[in-house]
Amino acid sequence: MMQTMQKKWSKYKRPEQDARGPLRFTDRDAEILELFSPNEFRFLTGEIISCITRRHIKSIRRRLRTLWEHEYLSKYYPPNSYESVNNKEGGSQKAVYYLCERGRTFLSEHLERRIRKVIFDPSAPHPNLPHTIATNRFRGLVMAACDQAGVDMPYSYPDRHFISMSFRLGWSQDALETTLEPDWFFAIKDGGKPIRNFFLELQTAKRRTKTTRQAKERAKTLLTKFRKYYYFWKKKITDKYPNEKYSDIQELRRMRVLVLVTDDMKDQEFENLIALSKQADEQGMGVRLFWFARAADFDLTQPKSAFKPVWRTAVDKERYSLVN
Repeated sequence: MMQTMQKKWSKYKRPEQDARGPLRFTDRDAEILELFSPNEFRFLTGEIISCITRRHIKSIRRRLRTLWEHEYLSKYYPPNSYESVNNKEGGSQKAVYYLCERGRTFLSEHLERRIRKVIFDPSAPHPNLPHTIATNRFRGLVMAACDQAGVDMPYSYPDRHFISMSFRLGWSQDALETTLEPDWFFAIKDGGKPIRNFFLELQTAKRRTKTTRQAKERAKTLLTKFRKYYYFWKKKITDKYPNEKYSDIQELRRMRVLVLVTDDMKDQEFENLIALSKQADEQGMGVRLFWFARAADFDLTQPKSAFKPVWRTAVDKERYSLVN
């Protein structure tokens, strides 16, 4: 007797309408789609969604497949490398999901607000997408940790949602004006403790092909970024908040800059980055304003790992936690 062969569907191409499984849309599906709403996330992986929703990854993957088949979500597989010619390293990373038209329409009706159309060409290169996903990974982890531990997050401004008022990058009148554009800005309020404000800056490893000149330019760019935060804090620009645009921000003077490095950064480069932050202040002694950690220090399957005392500074050997 011949065995019936089960057809294996492609993970890249949606099946035809009549070949798709049934969709029984539930509140849990709406919960997934709401993560893609304004001020939340534009791109997510199944692992990040699993962490935030506290649902098993296998269950999330099944629902994502169904939502993708029925055109509520689109997905994209980032290549393993954007640096190699014609992607000779081959293969791809885990699927990245984003809203497609039907999902956008649902959210607009569900939330009773206009949801902007996502403009994304999967056939084009997207070298900045890994940076976005790594940032969203940490954002999702902290959100889940706060939810599990009963810690309040009074406000959260994703990338491009917080741009501070302009200020001078130094003390002279000739100093250039600049603004802050963190990858994420958020606050934590743990019980009766004072509120704590955090600016997240995700830092990737330097490319292997960099020349000495390019390496110096990279260091200069990083140092400028550190100095922006130092002068923002030192010149007490923080005292100008709350204001009309950011009325919910409290006690911004109590701030730290989280420098989170990706897993591919080598140990020496990581140490050099910490040492570089010392040059941000005039004395070159370093300040506790800057905290450093690796993405590998945190585990999406253990959300409370977001609160582990793993953050380092350039001025002491202590390890700090977001909820110290």
